Amino acid sequence: MKKRIRNSILTAIVFAIIMYTYLSITSKQDIAVVVSIFLLIVTPFIAYLKIYSRIDYSFDFTEIDMKSIIYSGSANLYIGGLPIGGNLYLSKHKLIFQTNAVSFMYRNETIFDINDICKIETFDNLGFIKNGITLFTKHNTEIRITSFRRNNWKEEIEKLLKI
Repeated sequence: MKKRIRNSILTAIVFAIIMYTYLSITSKQDIAVVVSIFLLIVTPFIAYLKIYSRIDYSFDFTEIDMKSIIYSGSANLYIGGLPIGGNLYLSKHKLIFQTNAVSFMYRNETIFDINDICKIETFDNLGFIKNGITLFTKHNTEIRITSFRRNNWKEEIEKLLKI
C-alpha cells in the first residue's frame, strides 16, 4: 500500500513539473502555476486508481548473485503474446528474466532451468528485425525472447548446453 501511494505521489510531482515547464514556456506564468497545482492535487488519485492499484507487489524478485552470472542484458520476453521489457540473466543453471521499471504494470519474474532447453532458433521480429531467439524446452514449451544481442545470447546458451 505504501509503495502504491508513494509512486502515485511521485507520478503527480513529475507530471506537474513537466506541465509547469511546458506551460510556462508556451503560456502565461499564472496559468502554469494554477494548472500545476491542480495536477498535484488530482493526479495522485487518478494514478493510484488507474495504474498503481493494479500492480502486484506481493512478491519480491530473486536476489541475483552477480558473480554467478555468465551473461546479462536487456531483453523482451514474450508473455501471453506480448513482449515485456526487462533484464535477462544467464547463470550456469538458470535463465532468469525480471521486468524492468518501464514494465512495472507487468511485474514478473520468470526462471528457466538451462537443462530443460533442447534447441535454439533465431527469428526476425516483424520479418526484418534480426533480434529474436526461440528456446525450445523438453516440455514442448517455446520461450520467445528479443534482444539486439541475440547472437551473443545464442552463443552463450549453446556453450552451456554444448550444442
